[in-house]
Amino acid sequence: MLLNLIGNAIKFTERGQILVAVAAAFPVKGRVLLHFGVKDTGIGIPPETQEKIFAAFSQADGSMARKYGGTGLGLAICLRLVEMMGGRIWVESAQEKGSVFHFTLDLAVAAGNAVPISGLAEPGKDALQSGPQLSAGIESFTGLGFRVLLVEDNAVNRALAQRLLQKRDFTVSIATDGKQAIAETQNAEFDLILMDIQMPEMDGFEATAEIRKREKLTGRRTPIIALTAHALKEDRERCLSAGMDAYVTKPIRPAELFTVIQNILQSYAAGDAPTLLTPVPSSR
Repeated sequence: MLLNLIGNAIKFTERGQILVAVAAAFPVKGRVLLHFGVKDTGIGIPPETQEKIFAAFSQADGSMARKYGGTGLGLAICLRLVEMMGGRIWVESAQEKGSVFHFTLDLAVAAGNAVPISGLAEPGKDALQSGPQLSAGIESFTGLGFRVLLVEDNAVNRALAQRLLQKRDFTVSIATDGKQAIAETQNAEFDLILMDIQMPEMDGFEATAEIRKREKLTGRRTPIIALTAHALKEDRERCLSAGMDAYVTKPIRPAELFTVIQNILQSYAAGDAPTLLTPVPSSR
């Protein structure tokens, strides 16, 4: 939820600042009420449209979709998540003066010592050999020797995905829209492309179609994995029709991402015909 709200604040704020704050209160023993706030100095939202932005596939202004990108699903998902966790979400905003998005969560406090949260397992350096490694289990899977083009217009999502890939020793190049992605593939060869679907100017479907068209002249096919907020059957079929090999749903889950990447790279290394893989179900 914070990633989405911060990403929106960055997207709609050309100048000024973005502040993130959290306050805690203990109304009942053993529980904590957390109040989060994300404040920006961006374009703001008119009063008559503030309620609409929490509806699925809705933006404050329909023309923003092409200029700023995005499906309008993010805030609807945040609303659903907040409600499932017993909280609420709301916005305070004025046009040209910025916005403050608030949400609260009523959570139980764990007894005893805090449980440490572990990140991605770092691959053992002594186990690495020269060249790409494909035989390791998912926990120790490393991308050493692999070149990845990450195509993502959202700064927060881009930074997160880049960090995850670099922690697994992938060499990462960046493109912030479809046109830049095409230019990057003309200037360099990549072992894998992670392609965001919703982008301004040229979306992921258009960029993939153009890349596949150019590859017919070179005879070299690069695996492309879609990054998408959608996971419906028709979205899967559209990815396949556009020439993509797999997709990973957002928000990105490391285990899902690297399982799909490993399967795709193994498939290409074995010379198998590219197929669209079904995403790994998310663990709850």
